[in-house]
Amino acid sequence: MLLELSAARDGRLTMSQLGERVVLSRSRVSRVVDELVRADLVQRDANPDDARSAYAVITRAGLDRFRHAAPVYVGAIEEEFAGDLTVAELSALVSALQRVLGRLDRSSRQQ
Repeated sequence: MLLELSAARDGRLTMSQLGERVVLSRSRVSRVVDELVRADLVQRDANPDDARSAYAVITRAGLDRFRHAAPVYVGAIEEEFAGDLTVAELSALVSALQRVLGRLDRSSRQQ
């Protein structure tokens, strides 16, 4: 969740957007965000356009924690996931993920 929030414009996503990006149910996203709020890594902000929804916003502490954990996270991905892929396979994977990201970006702007 910190990865997605750190990558989002203004460090904020609605709970629905966050759920789509991390592939969790709305209720599970809410519970995890509650835990992150208690740890001062995320805060909830009211959505002025929709009183029924709220934004999850990464805090300075959350951004610091993410930046500290990112090298370990990326290293594990490289070792466990991408380590055996060829350059051509990695290129194809990057291309496919960029298309997915583009679709997600277009979808989030429409909401």
